Amino acid sequence: MELTSGFKDLHLIDQCIQHDLTLYIETYNKTQQMIIPRAMYYLKDKLCIFFEDPKNEVFDFIPIDEIKKFEKHPLKFNLKFHKTQARKMISAIFSKESNRKRVVVKLNKNISVKSLDPDLLYFEEESLVEGTHGMIWSANVEVGSSLMSWLAIQHIKYDLEIISPVSLKEDFQHFIEITLVRAA
Repeated sequence: MELTSGFKDLHLIDQCIQHDLTLYIETYNKTQQMIIPRAMYYLKDKLCIFFEDPKNEVFDFIPIDEIKKFEKHPLKFNLKFHKTQARKMISAIFSKESNRKRVVVKLNKNISVKSLDPDLLYFEEESLVEGTHGMIWSANVEVGSSLMSWLAIQHIKYDLEIISPVSLKEDFQHFIEITLVRAA
């Protein structure tokens, strides 16, 4: 199957993640490998597959745009890393590879954490508490255009106000202005 970054391709990867299935991948630099996808998140504004390599028994990641083609493979391997271990490995990768900050926002509508669908963003230490004038949400998250797009959607849905960091508040305002100019 050629990778087209379409919905079907992401759906196949998601199926492999949900059912611990194996993918055969070939990258643009001709590397061929079997992997067991464990998660899919944006890292440095690139959608990445976090996976187990059953041959070398390591946990790694690859940006999807480096994959030339992939297909579901019939071999099924035993997982080396349990779900909590995989989550810790992903956290370690994000700690090393990304520009993570503690983001705090105020939502002027009452919601649940599940309402804030992270849509492939990786949140750590996420919390949602009810304040005197709305809900306060916070999480450690990678700052980039993927976060900005997600914040814009949450802003429309929940009347969001960024409290911290101040630099993100300024960057977000600039992002919204540019987005509105492009849409006009």
